[in-house]
Amino acid sequence: MISTKKKILNTSKVLLNQYGLAAVSQRTIADYMKISPGNLTYHFKKRSDIIEALYFELVEKIDKCMNEIPLGEGLLKGLHTLTKKIMEFFYEYRFIMLDFIQIMRQFKTIQKHYKELSVQRENQFQFLFSALQNDGLMRPEEIPNEYQHLIQRMIVFGNFWLASSEIGQDKMSKKQIDKYLEITTQAIFPYLTPKGKKLFIKNMISF
Repeated sequence: MISTKKKILNTSKVLLNQYGLAAVSQRTIADYMKISPGNLTYHFKKRSDIIEALYFELVEKIDKCMNEIPLGEGLLKGLHTLTKKIMEFFYEYRFIMLDFIQIMRQFKTIQKHYKELSVQRENQFQFLFSALQNDGLMRPEEIPNEYQHLIQRMIVFGNFWLASSEIGQDKMSKKQIDKYLEITTQAIFPYLTPKGKKLFIKNMISF
């Protein structure tokens, strides 16, 4: 049986995704669930507690996927699978990405954690890129900080692709994830060796 606390989080996520951060208050959530404000504040004293809980849910899901990625020749395919899962999670919690700047300014706990997390993510991807180089799938750097900057570009794109889609010609839907997945995963292609490119193309056909 789902606990009341989990029901509040699930409902909050639906409302925040639909209406955005500015339009959803604790009263909005309580009214939608047909529970008293007191019942809601028993579980979450402030709206910020709900936002933080949802943020850390998202982080936990991504961490789990990061820890499951295979090494060796399965790494390229694993990176594709990882990227797709992350994009699906971002869509599931899309209010965080659509209101990213506001959340980072308003919620100091999230801001502090995200800054620390960004360093961790850069280190994780540096490790994965090193593994690809060791396996002869990715070429060595040709200019200083080449892969660090590639990782940073990928992080920026990851943070804002949903917002870009939202304001574009086609309103974001889950069906569009594959379009943005292709844009993201192809970013690594120019950095691959001939062996890596061959494996990348082979994997793309099988996806």
